[in-house]
Amino acid sequence: MKDSLNPANITGAAFIAQFAIIVIMFIGAAILHKAEGKATFFYGRRQFPQLVWYIVVFALLTIGCLLFSDEFSKLWRPLLEDASIPTMPWRLAVVVMFLSDIVLVTILVFYTDGSKDSPFGPLYFLLPTLAILLREPLERLVLYVSLTIISFSIMVYLNFAINQFAIKPDNEQTNRPTAYLTVSISCFILATFIGWVTRIK
Repeated sequence: MKDSLNPANITGAAFIAQFAIIVIMFIGAAILHKAEGKATFFYGRRQFPQLVWYIVVFALLTIGCLLFSDEFSKLWRPLLEDASIPTMPWRLAVVVMFLSDIVLVTILVFYTDGSKDSPFGPLYFLLPTLAILLREPLERLVLYVSLTIISFSIMVYLNFAINQFAIKPDNEQTNRPTAYLTVSISCFILATFIGWVTRIK
């Protein structure tokens, strides 16, 4: 018989998932840097060390919050006996993780050609799925999805606006980002909805 989920299980799973996301980001940045050589990135002209700096800072923030959450601390607190170390509610730690991930993905996408062309774009679609797997409440899932859609949309149109400096606008070019955005967001919402209604209790 399978053990029922508890906050410690969820926090531990969030810790592992966050570590995996950070590794994926780092590998993506490293491959991109190798491909680009010493060339600068499209928007912010940020090279590999700057991207890694963003990843490291957010990794310390998110993994640190999970590590010092009240539930996860039960694993290491006995080693410190009576030492008084402040912790944070595990639910808050998970919220900080998701919100920070949305901000970090937005930064990485911004500095690597926008939602349409950035190698970090697919991470947008991972976050709500992960929220479902970690049993986040519906209101928080809606928050994550809304923020992700807003960020994704801004990056698509920003990418399109900058490209207009190099490409003469026409009706096809003008309608293309709207069509791309409509299809992407529709698939995104549908996948999230199916994931939510079919989630394992």
